[in-house]
Amino acid sequence: MGQQYSITFTNNSQMMGTGCVFQQDNNIQGYDVFPLAWMTRICAPNMRASFSWTLDYCFVWAETGRLMPGVVFNSSQILQADLNNQNQVTFDYRNGTYTFSNLHQGGQSGTLTIQEASGIPMSGSASIGIGMSGTATFAAQAMPNMNQQFRPAPTYWMAFGQFTTGQVLDIHSMGNIVGISFPAGVYSMNVTLNPDNTWTISRQ
Repeated sequence: MGQQYSITFTNNSQMMGTGCVFQQDNNIQGYDVFPLAWMTRICAPNMRASFSWTLDYCFVWAETGRLMPGVVFNSSQILQADLNNQNQVTFDYRNGTYTFSNLHQGGQSGTLTIQEASGIPMSGSASIGIGMSGTATFAAQAMPNMNQQFRPAPTYWMAFGQFTTGQVLDIHSMGNIVGISFPAGVYSMNVTLNPDNTWTISRQ
């Protein structure tokens, strides 16, 4: 298991809503890769919620239909991965279902690669991606005869509103979000939504 990180979120606003932790990553974002609502908790005013994770990666897929903001990615298969060893997998459609197979070491070290086989329908019914700590973080539409590569270097962000775990996010329309940096040797942070809807971040 990797290093454990945590965020303690406090809702000091007057709104009932959902705290949402998500990732952004300049290495892997593009027109065809979407960030997902990674972890969510419903929080009433003056309520506190905790989020924790470890730096462990995985491959994920789901039958999403066309992947677009608002669609919820509910992982049908989660396969543990490693950036240097078990970092490549095949995604195919066999006997009426999608599946991962042939997890092995391949491609560049530090890169997670999904080889999309020729049997994947062109209908756009499935999506593939990666996750951290057992939950999906980024997803892309599955296509036949393609290689989807992720070289993760994530940053952590938080939003408050109406979110569902796995929801495809449109970052540009979300408005009030805040980035959360972990200084060297610090693994736990406090994030507070203030009464005026500004954010305060501090070390625990």
